[in-house]
Amino acid sequence: MQSTNDIQSNNDDLISVIVPVYKAEDYIGACIESILAQTYRNLQVILIEDGSPDGSGKVCDAYALKDDRIEVIHQENQGVSVSRNVGVTKSRGKWIVFIDADDTAHPRMIETLHDTVTSHNAQIAWCGFYETDSDGTLWEHPTGPAALEEMLEKKTYPIHELTVKEAEMQFYALGKMSECMVPWNKIYLKSLYGEGEERLWYPAGKVFEDGYITYRLIWRANKIVTIDAPLYYYRQWRGGIMKKNGNKNYADAMGCSIEKMDFYKAQGERELYLKEVNYSVYNAIRFYKAGGSSKDKKEIRKWFKRFYYEYFAKEKWPVAKKVRVQSFLLGYPCYAVVSAFEGVYNKLRKN
Repeated sequence: MQSTNDIQSNNDDLISVIVPVYKAEDYIGACIESILAQTYRNLQVILIEDGSPDGSGKVCDAYALKDDRIEVIHQENQGVSVSRNVGVTKSRGKWIVFIDADDTAHPRMIETLHDTVTSHNAQIAWCGFYETDSDGTLWEHPTGPAALEEMLEKKTYPIHELTVKEAEMQFYALGKMSECMVPWNKIYLKSLYGEGEERLWYPAGKVFEDGYITYRLIWRANKIVTIDAPLYYYRQWRGGIMKKNGNKNYADAMGCSIEKMDFYKAQGERELYLKEVNYSVYNAIRFYKAGGSSKDKKEIRKWFKRFYYEYFAKEKWPVAKKVRVQSFLLGYPCYAVVSAFEGVYNKLRKN
């Protein structure tokens, strides 16, 4: 068994690694191995076995016998949000890291995140990630494994310091939204979650739970740093919760947009507010275009009309945008025609 005597004794901060576990029997072993292989050793590893009907719980218990940094919590199935909340509540570390049970982390991920967040006096840091097949095969990425190892060895990975507003703007930056929103490629100062009435909780029953909380955690920070290095391995697999609950994703995403618009407006952050208003109407159209049942499409149109009349229509927008968005009120075919015409017009203007 790993002994607490083997843990780093140079006053490094304790970091709590929280892993929600449900139906992950085939993957949880690799996940735990990647945590135990971290070069940063001062860890509290919290495995929340969420009433999984497979053998996930037994795998967790077996690893707890091998390393006393591991704590296993068995509970009735309550969903990933409750598992994250339980993990935060049980955490003793100054810092928190989430890792999903079917994913893995590079051995130097936690060390790199911690070194960066502390050396820059920040409260949140996040890194990039690889996407993989269910068998762990890497998808194409601008930074290959060999290049990554060289960057880590020489510490040449780019680091960016962001203000709170700059970090919030990442939600609307092409190619950056997923890195910004997800909970699992980050290190957070635990105190950002707050206490008592100020405590932030992941909303129970939401598929899109990270969207409701991450922007609020960022808002509470003073400085955020990002690391341009893919240190997390995000496994794409057919049984994933996002795929199994695809038909309800739109409701959670739309509800999150309402909360974000109201939050930014209350904070007096007009630029962020308008970004979210713009994002919400086009996101509704994207969900509609993606398909689904006639009932889903009807519900998405209701969300769109709420976004449009309560938020979008009350602001000043370029004429072309107003016409394009308004056309969706008449139906998607009308919107498609207007968008196509606008695309041709803009192309002719450039020529």
